[in-house]
Amino acid sequence: TNAVSHELRSPISRLRFQLEMLQSTDAPSSRQTYEQGMSEDLNDMDALIHELLNYATLESQDPITHWENVELSHWLKAQQQHLYAEITNTIVLDLPPNEIHVSLDPLLMARLLRNLVDNADKYTKDTIIIGATTTAEECAIWVDDNGVGVSLEDELLVFEPFSRLDSSRSKSTGGYGIGLAIVAQIARHHHGNIAVHRNQFGGARFIVSWPQKVNNE
Repeated sequence: TNAVSHELRSPISRLRFQLEMLQSTDAPSSRQTYEQGMSEDLNDMDALIHELLNYATLESQDPITHWENVELSHWLKAQQQHLYAEITNTIVLDLPPNEIHVSLDPLLMARLLRNLVDNADKYTKDTIIIGATTTAEECAIWVDDNGVGVSLEDELLVFEPFSRLDSSRSKSTGGYGIGLAIVAQIARHHHGNIAVHRNQFGGARFIVSWPQKVNNE
């Protein structure tokens, strides 16, 4: 509640100030500036509420009961094409050499991957690597960046709602701190786990693992 109140206080204060200024001026250019600022603050609040509703929905849902069987490499290649419309850096795939069929919820897992890649896009220098590994019991998807990485003391904190590790970050880099919390929820819905480590480039590797085959009964 404290975190939500804090996140909403700033745009509300800006809206109030800009409304007062709008009422005190007749200059067209000034009015346009204040109107644009108010519109941006309303979009800011709308985005926060949308993320909160997504998180609350996932938190209240039961684990997945309807699973789909997909070929993992083919699915990731399709996701790569969708992701290119949303990010600014290069995406490289590191996929298993053989076909691997896994059970997952395609919509939820697509959201999970989008959140991980969006997070990597904010902090990487120039490249994002999406990889997959499998064993007889479980499969995993990981996302690497070549940014500064996540410190050991922050590896658990990063998955908590409203957790922005650098308090100086703006919304353009840090977001609201809900995206990775949603990733953790989706991993749990898949009976899986999420973790973050330092990769070979010195950046962060976020890895999600879950059972390769799930009994749908």
